[in-house]
Amino acid sequence: MSMSNASFYWRCQQGLIGAVAAVVLALAVGGSSDSGKTGAAYPPPPPSDDDNPGVIYNGPSPETADVQNFKVNLWDNLVGTCGSCHGEGGQMPQFVRRDDINLAYTVANGVVNLDDPASSRLVTKVAGGHGCVSCASQVTAWISAWATQSGVVLTEDDMRIRLRAPELAEVSSSLTFPTDSAAFAQHVYPLLRAHCADCHRADSPQAPVQPYFASNNVAEAYAGAQTKMLFNVLGETRDASRSRLVVRLREEAHNCWENNCQAAGDAMEAALEAFAAMLEMRELDDTLLSSKAMRIQDGTVLNPGGRAETNAIAIFEFKEGTGLHAGDTSTGFPPAMTLNLIGDVKWVSNWGVRLNSSGSNGRVQAAVQDSRKLQRYITQTGEYSVEAWVVPENVTQDGPARIVSYSGNENLRNFTLAQTLDSYDFFNRTSTTNANGTPLLTTPDGVLQATLQHVVASYDVIEGRKLYVNGAQVDVSDPVGPGNINQWDKTFALVLGNETDGQYPWRGTIRFLAIHNRALTDEQVRTNYDVGVGQKILLAFSIAHLLEDMSDAYIVFQVELFDEYSYLFSKPFFFSFTETPASDIHIQGLRIGVNGREAAIGQVFANLDVTIPARNYDPKEGIPLLSTKQGAVLQTEQAPELDTFFLSFDRINSRSHERVEEPVPPGQEPADLDPQPRIGVRTFAEINASFSAMTGIPVTDVGGAATYETAKQQMPPTENVKGFLVAHQMGITQLAVKYCNTLATSPSRMQAYFPQFSNNRFDANGRDALIDPLLKALLAHHIPTHNDQLADQPFEMDSRERLNDLIDTMTASCSNNICSAGVTSNTVTAVCAAALGSAVMLVQ
Repeated sequence: MSMSNASFYWRCQQGLIGAVAAVVLALAVGGSSDSGKTGAAYPPPPPSDDDNPGVIYNGPSPETADVQNFKVNLWDNLVGTCGSCHGEGGQMPQFVRRDDINLAYTVANGVVNLDDPASSRLVTKVAGGHGCVSCASQVTAWISAWATQSGVVLTEDDMRIRLRAPELAEVSSSLTFPTDSAAFAQHVYPLLRAHCADCHRADSPQAPVQPYFASNNVAEAYAGAQTKMLFNVLGETRDASRSRLVVRLREEAHNCWENNCQAAGDAMEAALEAFAAMLEMRELDDTLLSSKAMRIQDGTVLNPGGRAETNAIAIFEFKEGTGLHAGDTSTGFPPAMTLNLIGDVKWVSNWGVRLNSSGSNGRVQAAVQDSRKLQRYITQTGEYSVEAWVVPENVTQDGPARIVSYSGNENLRNFTLAQTLDSYDFFNRTSTTNANGTPLLTTPDGVLQATLQHVVASYDVIEGRKLYVNGAQVDVSDPVGPGNINQWDKTFALVLGNETDGQYPWRGTIRFLAIHNRALTDEQVRTNYDVGVGQKILLAFSIAHLLEDMSDAYIVFQVELFDEYSYLFSKPFFFSFTETPASDIHIQGLRIGVNGREAAIGQVFANLDVTIPARNYDPKEGIPLLSTKQGAVLQTEQAPELDTFFLSFDRINSRSHERVEEPVPPGQEPADLDPQPRIGVRTFAEINASFSAMTGIPVTDVGGAATYETAKQQMPPTENVKGFLVAHQMGITQLAVKYCNTLATSPSRMQAYFPQFSNNRFDANGRDALIDPLLKALLAHHIPTHNDQLADQPFEMDSRERLNDLIDTMTASCSNNICSAGVTSNTVTAVCAAALGSAVMLVQ
């Protein structure tokens, strides 16, 4: 241990005595802690009298089913936002006019693309800064829903038909960004600081715009600028003309200085090329059997489809990647909710938000008015499911730490999905639970892991609460029977990563959230888990130049950003857009290269040995290379916009590459483990049993049992002394005070426990009569003196001295060591709790 046993006891006991005195003195003056009404979110704003969130349409009926689909999926969601401008009599195009839905439908067809919703003019206009940049994903989802009902949008089964042959690019040597920012600071940074600092820095006096490549901190600026710098290496030439920093000026006329965009672009290009001249060149091994090169942006975005979300009343995919808002992409359940990013919250590149990575004040929260639709639609059905893809930062978070909560403050909620160490907790307010949604439904230890997990918390009035992790129901029974949710409060707010009052922060990443007003079935949960999360790209690597009898041949990988630091390559298949293989194709040893060299780790396909049969080739599906689920995780080197990939092979038909494997380095001698503590602490159940044994008060005592159910969430869940927190000591204190107050206020129990203590006297004899039984019950054997010291026990003299100090504090107002009945009761409670709840009881 890092401190001596005596020091550990001393600190625990001193902290406990202070806590006990504060609790008991508060009781003595009749005060109470009304923690349920604290925090910025309480009291909640008053509810609106208008529960109808939409605009009522009174015009002619839709002439076709497709017009009705347009109305339900797009018009209903846009009319409230865009109707003031793009309605009848307003500016063109009038796609949300309210006089005639059929005329609105005609106009809308001119600004949407049902074959590719994301490319719709309606979407690109919003994404370009018109109205609400963060709403582009919402509008895309609404158009997609319309297209799906119209039978237009293709699903995963059809995705290979949508593959387009990419432009062929050679694998070449590449430049690598140095870790040091000196070259950037010399050549590029001065231009960015001079002309871009009004917007592209975090402390901008205007609205800050990411990335912060004009930050006051040059290291932050360098990190932000790397994603906007692109160099094409042609021999000794390092062309920067396609860098985003240049294109933005020269072709898009964005903030050109001195009103000369061509000159501004030229200056930026020259600065970038001067910077590139100082970068290290990574030479390509020209003996490799390599495919053509591909980048993420060259691939085909895959819309997997197939999710069970008919009754999803709120969906957050976190695709925005920038800004302070996350949009609701659900359809058919207006109004759409908007989540506000508050405090320590960061976007992650593979869709999602990371909460409280460097602090504890972050949360993502909807307004109360927006959140009301949850209460409205869920109480209509009496059941619901909360579905999330999450990455807990660790398995040591206590609280319970709030992951997703629909609540008013730390003691009032409708539902909450939370984390306690390596378990998930499910709060649910019904007629059979209290206003805080307890007792909890909690998974067994070890279910929660610090990795990407699909979690579903589900409730219905027949089977009660259920928890699912990674597609499978967790084997745990609801401690209470089902009830109704009619008492749900519509003045609560939806909040992610914290409580509304900021008291229970959660550290981790949320990559997807859906709230359904139906309980998902087991099959639906498995389906949604199998679909996965995040953006998926199909990269088609041309290999025709390695084959003698084909001019159109590709190996296609599904690629996704696994996290902020890596890519996941999976599901490889052979595909040709125009040809059927003339003969079987034999492939051995497939490796993935990044930026001109094979990746050093993650080569799970290196032992691939497969023959692609020419017969029965399916021109729509291609031929998968694997019959099992395998994936290669590769490290991000520069950024998703910059990294260039290729495939290399040990053998393709008659071509082969002789590979000399590097020798395996000798294993290192295992390091000695850090010294482990010889002691542990009692867990919450052991503490409760110990208090009962030491006071003689049964654990089933009504008052004590209720306090235990509340306080056990704040007491040690494991015996690991290194995990002991200050909050644990407060929970122990609360329970000790309850047991001792029950003892002190019962004359018969007082007489039995303290037979020599009477007449409310606190002279030397009275103090011994009070302290001796407590120390005897605490230690259950002789307290060591200086001559017979035991290593793991305090000295009797020290313990007696601390308890006498506490008596001095509690009886300071008494006359001649004789106290009133009230002071006596409080003093007995305090001394008892300080002794019973001390480190002597806790440590084992």
